[in-house]
Amino acid sequence: MKTSTKALLSAVAAAAVVSSAHAMEMDSCVAYQLSCSADDVLMMTHHATPMCTDEAMGNLHPASNMAGFVCQPFDEAYLDTGCNAVTCSLQFTCVGGTVTNHLYQSADCIGTPLHTMDLAANSPGDCFVSEGCGEDSDSDSDEHTASPTVTDPSIDADGRNGIMRAAMSGDQTDMTTALADAAQFIDLMDNSKLGYNALMLAAQYDHQDVARMLLDAGAITCPLTETDSSEENNWSNVMVAAWYGDEEIMKMFLTASTEHLDTVCDYYHMTPLHAAVSLGHSRTTSVLTSFGANVNALDSDNMTPLHYAVKSGHFKCAKTLLAAGAHKHLVDDEDNTACDYAAEAAEGVRAFGEVKGNISHDIQALLGSCAVPP
Repeated sequence: MKTSTKALLSAVAAAAVVSSAHAMEMDSCVAYQLSCSADDVLMMTHHATPMCTDEAMGNLHPASNMAGFVCQPFDEAYLDTGCNAVTCSLQFTCVGGTVTNHLYQSADCIGTPLHTMDLAANSPGDCFVSEGCGEDSDSDSDEHTASPTVTDPSIDADGRNGIMRAAMSGDQTDMTTALADAAQFIDLMDNSKLGYNALMLAAQYDHQDVARMLLDAGAITCPLTETDSSEENNWSNVMVAAWYGDEEIMKMFLTASTEHLDTVCDYYHMTPLHAAVSLGHSRTTSVLTSFGANVNALDSDNMTPLHYAVKSGHFKCAKTLLAAGAHKHLVDDEDNTACDYAAEAAEGVRAFGEVKGNISHDIQALLGSCAVPP
């Protein structure tokens, strides 16, 4: 009997801030390993990568001997026990050089442990991935655990390794070769203006087969771009797929993880749905809504995806959004609803050609009555 990695990490991460003296900032996508020191002091090693493959950023010594991490409520059902956050708790200890997780059927770690599980000996044990990386980030795959700090002769001036170049070219043979090279880190982010990793590059260049190869090899879906440009910062793999409009890659990404389904980028605080709609990617819009994207999300101007669709004349996107529950009466920072933009477009495009005008009138008809409900 064992608990899930996600549940264990919840307790581990919470225990990492036991005291201000030992607290360290936890990034949104990091990992931790527990171990025992030579004198049975419980340590937590903090890594900057979600697979515990880089050099340790630091260690915490939150407790000595039997004290362990402070008692933590258990926030998920434990198999076959009926435990929950109200009635159960966890504590980690070092005994004889082994990290042990104790589950108590009490909220304060009092009584005889209901269950214990050894996690690691003196060397760091299981890698616990932070919830910022999503449930699917702690892959069991043994492939591609190369560290980004390991010397990789394949890295070019743009900070891209062979895996990334294969993602750009779509060459499956090159990708197979690169994935077999233990020195190449599968989740490396380049140092270009965009700051993409291999998954993002595969989406940018519309290479579905290599995107699948990357996911199958254990590429993680949680990273966000970190660039000096506000237009390119905080982009997820889902945002990249939305921008470039590959619905098949979008399905792959969201099937792997929906963590970034509604994650906004710095550029106008758009969600992936805003991005797909703004460029008229109707099939990608359909994929996003089918996975439950927020059709009424607001950007920095309080515009919804429906505002974008109507203002840009993207009829199919507007139809998909309305079918998914988009509200046509929400007001943006200019005090305009989607209906207002439809009316303006219908008036404004009459002199610019019949096709554009017809689309605008079709959207007006699609919106139906624009009377504000009482």
